[in-house]
Amino acid sequence: MFPHRFAPVEALPAKPESPRTKPLLITKDRHLLQGKFLKDAAGFCGKPEGMAVPSSEAQVVTLLEKANHDRIPLVVVGGGTALTGAGIAHKGIVVSTDRLNRFLRIKKRQDGSGVAVIEPGVPLGEFLNKVKEKKLFYLPGPTDKRAFFGGMVNTNAAGAPSFRYGRTGTWVQRLRVVLPIPNRKGDISVLDLERGRHVSNRKGEFEILLLGGERLVIPPRTYSFPPVKHAGGYASGSSLDLIDLFIGSEGTLGIVTEIELSLLDRKGKEDLLSGFAFFPTVDHALAFIRHIRHSPFHALRTLEFFDRNALRFLKNFYPEIPGRGEAALFFEEEIPSERERERREGWVQLLRRYSVFPESGGASWFAGCADKETHERFQEYRHALPVQVNALMGRRGYRKIGTDFVIPEKLFESFTRGLLQTLDHSKIPFLLWVHAGDCNYHINFLPGKKSQVRQALLLKGRIARNVLLKKGSLSGEHGFGEVRLDWDGRKRFLAELHFGRRALLQMAETKLALDPHLILNPGKVIPMKWLQEAKRGKR
Repeated sequence: MFPHRFAPVEALPAKPESPRTKPLLITKDRHLLQGKFLKDAAGFCGKPEGMAVPSSEAQVVTLLEKANHDRIPLVVVGGGTALTGAGIAHKGIVVSTDRLNRFLRIKKRQDGSGVAVIEPGVPLGEFLNKVKEKKLFYLPGPTDKRAFFGGMVNTNAAGAPSFRYGRTGTWVQRLRVVLPIPNRKGDISVLDLERGRHVSNRKGEFEILLLGGERLVIPPRTYSFPPVKHAGGYASGSSLDLIDLFIGSEGTLGIVTEIELSLLDRKGKEDLLSGFAFFPTVDHALAFIRHIRHSPFHALRTLEFFDRNALRFLKNFYPEIPGRGEAALFFEEEIPSERERERREGWVQLLRRYSVFPESGGASWFAGCADKETHERFQEYRHALPVQVNALMGRRGYRKIGTDFVIPEKLFESFTRGLLQTLDHSKIPFLLWVHAGDCNYHINFLPGKKSQVRQALLLKGRIARNVLLKKGSLSGEHGFGEVRLDWDGRKRFLAELHFGRRALLQMAETKLALDPHLILNPGKVIPMKWLQEAKRGKR
């Protein structure tokens, strides 16, 4: 327990810069403003006026001081793997974290656990390799291993293994964050936030002492979130840890410059029994999932559902995929290697009950603890789906039309059946895969012509309405960004659909408290009209 938990948070100056640090690069060179700085993985496009590439925390501070003075909007870009437009700039400057990519420390403790301190520009794939070398373990995160940790923190990223290991924020123990608000002299402050040290008061407020001693109060947020997996909107409630306000804020409240993560001992974590099971009908697959939910599969790491269209799509790249399956599940279970034979037989008997064998029109494949190659092949099937869908839509010249919806677990079977019927009836080409462990639905529409694009957007809006009626979430992993839905003949931002007027104004007031000049990522998460209304209310 930390002392003085309700005391004001004292801001700090930037860390001193190393003499070897590369100078801050600010450029309008169109040869550099390419790729991820203009378009994200879903096809959201921007038109930044320039680009800044800081190499240190001190340079981030300098950049924010200049941006505040000149009222220049800044949008931070990491690996460019976002699917919501959150890292896209329509004006102002994009801030690349490519040079903020140092591993500051990776240490294994005596008990086998560990800690890593990194900068936000470290890619997930490179991080996993470094951690493995130290015989440590980290798993939460998105499918795309090119994602940068800064973006993962900003979206509180999750993925298939989050069923067992939670979201990115669960593993974040400390952040250094550069605030966008200047003091009266124009100086920019830095917060060093350690989990458990800075908790809001009973009203849900935080108090920060900026450089020079100026007092800043962050107002409370009292709205609630859906009772399901969710990503989007600022953390709310009393007794809130300040670190959690910045995690998941999508780069709108501060720029993260340093991240400390907790790690687990790798021992036993690589002993996996994994499998791909192909079912003759969707009902067989759903019944199997129901059985697993009510069975003692305590070490089940991953449980993924694929519809027949996803399987047909995969078969274009992996001919070994059976052509007759109507649905499939990919699962991973952590087991001691000495129990592999016993657990494999348990899975075989269970799968046989649900017709997953050739004589029943299905099939099943297994990879044991020592069969790393087959296990990696299974993961490759799963990871290939979003990558190839994004590539296909890029070739067709359309922005990706996908969902990140979540529904309550008790409605999983009925919702999935109804959803597939609705999608089949629409005649719009689609694929569906679901993080079945936490009921997170990724519908991917594959329109081949403009008329189908319009139909897909309208259908996505209708499905979204059903999700909200069932007390689900429209964003399980990706965040809000600037995603809009067709809603009653209008384009509506996700935040507007999830939250009412009171909640939107509370989020806007939080944004304005930390960023009064709307420098960081303006218009993302919270639509500009709500920020302007909150601003008028302050006058």
